[in-house]
Amino acid sequence: MNLAPDNVEALYNTARLARGQNSNKEAEALLRAAIEVDPTHIASIAMLVKLLGEQKKWENALAIAELGTAQVGLVEYLKGMTYLRQEKKPEAIAQLQASIAADPRTIEPLTMLVRTMISNDQQDEALSFLVEHVKNNPKQAHSRELLGSLYANMGQSDNAAEQFKALLDIAPKRLSGYQLLAKLYNSEDKQDEALQVYESGIKKYPDSVALITSKADFLNQTAEYLGAREAYEAAIKKSPNAVIVKNNLAILLADQFADPASLARATELTKGFVDSDNPVLVDTAGWVLYKDGKINAAIALLEKAIALGADAPEYHYHLGMAYLDDDKNALAKQHLRSAVVASAENMHWYEAAKKALGTL
Repeated sequence: MNLAPDNVEALYNTARLARGQNSNKEAEALLRAAIEVDPTHIASIAMLVKLLGEQKKWENALAIAELGTAQVGLVEYLKGMTYLRQEKKPEAIAQLQASIAADPRTIEPLTMLVRTMISNDQQDEALSFLVEHVKNNPKQAHSRELLGSLYANMGQSDNAAEQFKALLDIAPKRLSGYQLLAKLYNSEDKQDEALQVYESGIKKYPDSVALITSKADFLNQTAEYLGAREAYEAAIKKSPNAVIVKNNLAILLADQFADPASLARATELTKGFVDSDNPVLVDTAGWVLYKDGKINAAIALLEKAIALGADAPEYHYHLGMAYLDDDKNALAKQHLRSAVVASAENMHWYEAAKKALGTL
């Protein structure tokens, strides 16, 4: 490829391609060339700092970071991230705080600061910083979300709810606010309140597949299976290629309905899963086949899912049950035992797995 030596965007984009191909030496040369043409090109500076940090060229990374003066707070942020890659958390925290002080509107420095402080056993300090930051920036949605999430993680549910409600007041289009508030209520066994939050969001944003899917997942988790089915179908109607939604509906139909019409629908939903390299999708297709009585075809897919890296207890339960129906008792026992030993007892399939294991 011929590149104009003074075309900064072309140099930067080619460096990105080189990075994607792990050609780091070429990427570094291209980024340095871009910065030489335009010493204020922020994207090139940020990428080169990260690249040098990944190679543990710490002093070089810090030197390049100093070039980021075209954006307020960027120098401090890039230096903070470089220190963080070195596990120098106190230095990283100081630089991230300086970045936020320079530009309180920035999102990433605040997010990284809170994560770093928590990982450095400074949760209380992170909370104090966020409380003060929100006080000084009351209409900043991302800081409200961070503060609410931190309160929730610390078990301060009332304070968390207050922040999530404030988030929805100042940023009603921020759909994560509905999801976080509903999740908080659900964690407190306030299912009615959680459902009201989802329905309130969907009423305001009826085309939001994310909110409809979140409601469906919630109903599924709370054993409101018919409502979950209807919500998943509504989401698919709005987004026919939503693979995760199709997967979740197919599993729901196979596990909780399993009548011929439901299994036919599940089969239709998983048509494109059979040739996938995604173990979750392959497992779902295999489980639908199993529930439809097609044991040999099911075993082939369930084995493929395990071979692709599916190792959660539920996958072993699925394969164990298929082996059991195929009279492969030793293999069935192996996988069912793996499922029961590694699973939590509140999984909806746990008792069935335990009962099946007891027959072997």
